[in-house]
Amino acid sequence: QMRDYARVVFDHAQLGMAVLDGTGTFTQTNQALRTLFGFTPDDLIGQSLEAVVDAEYRATVVTALDGLLTMGTSAKVDLRFSSTTRGPRWVRTHLSREPADDRRTAIIGTFEDVTDEKQAAEAAHSRTRRLEQLLEGSNDIIFNIGLDGRFTWVNPVASRLMKRPLDELVGLSFLELVRPDYRLKANSSALK
Repeated sequence: QMRDYARVVFDHAQLGMAVLDGTGTFTQTNQALRTLFGFTPDDLIGQSLEAVVDAEYRATVVTALDGLLTMGTSAKVDLRFSSTTRGPRWVRTHLSREPADDRRTAIIGTFEDVTDEKQAAEAAHSRTRRLEQLLEGSNDIIFNIGLDGRFTWVNPVASRLMKRPLDELVGLSFLELVRPDYRLKANSSALK
């Protein structure tokens, strides 16, 4: 009877699930996985996982499958694939198998669509890079000072105008850049 419950969970889970043979060929899939890949029930059976991912990720699939069969019992990989019905998608895949010595061992896979997560990370990286370019390309000295009063970041203009390498400026305090005979006055002005 437990087998019947497992089948119900497999068939109706919101997470894409599949059973693959030891070569990475789909032998069973659930509806969530077929929807994720944009396939009909018969489209995936007999196809390899490697065949449904983008070409640049096929080596990752092969490595994960080989690792499962030679070294471990689980592997987690992020893969990108293009679907004719859904467009490019990112999928976080967790593959696991029972310990065994041959390729007949079944592999259980879960597949979660993480496209939104990947796109948000790429957008954040893009915004960060644009901000860095703006700060680095400025004609003004721009810097960040930590709570300890030391520079944590300075832009290239600071290095050029202060005639010191960037890595030398990071970690210094503002007062260390002031001429020694002006430090007392600069310190008292900063405290006001």
